[in-house]
Amino acid sequence: MKNQAKWDPTTGIQHMMNTVQDNLREIAIMEGDVTYTNKEFIKTAYLKIAGTHQFVKECDTWKLKPSAERNTEAQFREFWTQAYKLWHNSQQSLQQLGIANSVQNQQKIQDLEREVAAAKEEARIAMTLAAQQKEEATVATANSTISSITDIITAATQNSQQKNKDDGVNKQFQMLIDLIQNQCNKSNNNNNQSNRFNNYANWKLKPPTTTDQTMDTPDGKVYWKTNSNGKMYYWCDKCSRYTPSHNSYTHKGPSKKSE
Repeated sequence: MKNQAKWDPTTGIQHMMNTVQDNLREIAIMEGDVTYTNKEFIKTAYLKIAGTHQFVKECDTWKLKPSAERNTEAQFREFWTQAYKLWHNSQQSLQQLGIANSVQNQQKIQDLEREVAAAKEEARIAMTLAAQQKEEATVATANSTISSITDIITAATQNSQQKNKDDGVNKQFQMLIDLIQNQCNKSNNNNNQSNRFNNYANWKLKPPTTTDQTMDTPDGKVYWKTNSNGKMYYWCDKCSRYTPSHNSYTHKGPSKKSE
């Protein structure tokens, strides 16, 4: 039957009560009665209201009213019309509050998104500047190293051209100079090469100390080191550097110190 259908409070309570009234009239006519009773109307309409679980406090208030004040359809309509009006107004207020809160929350989210975006942009700019500064510092260090090695090569070349009378030694020394110069030119386009030539200047041209490794030979004590590949280099006083081909005692040709 239609009276058993659940009531949706958003459709209005007057519509619900009028529908209950019409249905009860139809039932009364089918059963041969003149009309429905107040008790039938109140029971049917009340069950629909209670079934929504939206008017718990109002239902308690209705049940606590004296019997004389809740016996007729008119009394029921008057009470629940006023109760529904108050409920409807509160629902609208809650809805408006929910909309306002939603707008405020959305605004907060947008503000946070803008702050995050700004922070990300600041971080990106900072990282870009740091990378540029690091690159500039690396290039400056490499260029300084290359300049120092170039000065050494230039001085060695001039001394070799002016003082070295041994053509064979001069040729070998010139080949070494050309090799180092070629590597220096490559390092100008590759910053990673700067460390390699720094190492060359730092240990091959640095005189040995008493803590360096030595070996005893028939001619005397010889200082020696190995490079990263394990190749042995020997200190030559006359060349003023470590070399893989000879030591101070096996040196051939004029001494660099005497040049």
